[in-house]
Amino acid sequence: MKKFICLIMIMFVFVFGGCSNLNTLPENTITMGITVYENGEIEWDLSYFLNTKKYKNDGLKGEEILSYNASMISSLNAIKNNFEAQKTDEIEVEIFKVNYDKIQDIVSLKMCFKNSESYSKFFSSNEESEEENKNEKDDENKIIVDDGLFIRKETQKQKYPFNDKTVADSYLNIIKNCYYNCIETYYQDVETQDSLKSKFENPKFVFRYGTYYNRLHSNADFKFASIDKIYYHYFIEEYEDIVDEKTSDIEYYVKRAKPAWWYIIALGGVLVITGSVYLGYFIINRKKSK
Repeated sequence: MKKFICLIMIMFVFVFGGCSNLNTLPENTITMGITVYENGEIEWDLSYFLNTKKYKNDGLKGEEILSYNASMISSLNAIKNNFEAQKTDEIEVEIFKVNYDKIQDIVSLKMCFKNSESYSKFFSSNEESEEENKNEKDDENKIIVDDGLFIRKETQKQKYPFNDKTVADSYLNIIKNCYYNCIETYYQDVETQDSLKSKFENPKFVFRYGTYYNRLHSNADFKFASIDKIYYHYFIEEYEDIVDEKTSDIEYYVKRAKPAWWYIIALGGVLVITGSVYLGYFIINRKKSK
């Protein structure tokens, strides 16, 4: 269980902070989200799309679907309980109860941290793991600066959170095992079990980053701005691409105008205008004197 907790804690927060229609997002997903608010709070959430409509069409009955859903809720409650055990007096966090949204067909777990210090302490690994990953973390925290003549571009690259098959499987197996256990509980015939198990559809993996900072750009697959002015970046990967190590790095960047150059351009514009005014005045007066 400790190993699983370590895997689930491979998180990160980007300090930097548009819009696609959310209806174009895939339904069958495992989504991990991090949202950074202007007041310093950080929200972390994990959600699973249950895909019950498909499984009903595949032959599962109402009672079996209810059992499958209850098993998923129980699994996320187990994660919640483990998270509760991680809390200390130094960590300011509210862990919400597991939520099941029947309409959206989603079960989810959410936590809200009062500040980045609490977030970092909560998700910190043991000292041995930190030492092993120190160089990799240092590389990921580097800001790449591209100084153009007029624009300065600052870029930060991060590995996709689910880029490792072991990590991805730790999340995938939660829903997969719940589905398989349901099949094995209600169907004794091995051939029927195998047939229904083959209907399981691997979900896509989604990492969602939300920020109040509207000048943040990224290579996200989808972007969305909420009514309360939180800007979301969605990064989506197929499970097969994770297995084949074909995931793309996440790239965030901010473009800034270089004040000195813009000042020189603006000043040059003033000089040109002023010069043309004086030149015009000189020409006009020279004509008058002739």
